[in-house]
Amino acid sequence: MHDVLESIVTIYTIGIFDENDPEANPGVLKQLAQVSGGGSYFPKTLEEVVPICRQIAKDVRTRYTVGYIPDSSNGKPERQIKVVASSPEGQKLNVRTRTRYLFTPDSLEADKK
Repeated sequence: MHDVLESIVTIYTIGIFDENDPEANPGVLKQLAQVSGGGSYFPKTLEEVVPICRQIAKDVRTRYTVGYIPDSSNGKPERQIKVVASSPEGQKLNVRTRTRYLFTPDSLEADKK
């Protein structure tokens, strides 16, 4: 999880589990996707996988990137963030964002390079 918080990747997960798999852990997949701003999917049948992949591809193609430089005086490396979007026309907007990230002054310097 630390690596996900430090990175700028967006993770989409598709959980396909055998009903008797003792190692199945959908919670981990949900958490990875949520923290990174992606999505998690758990199809019941293999026929659902292709439509899910199409949805993920659409999400990736139609997303926007919003950035900012946080206040470095906070001193806390782990930060939480909430993004809210509204449409002047009242259209429904689907906002998918990271919920947490790690910030250090070193990461700010790395971004400038």
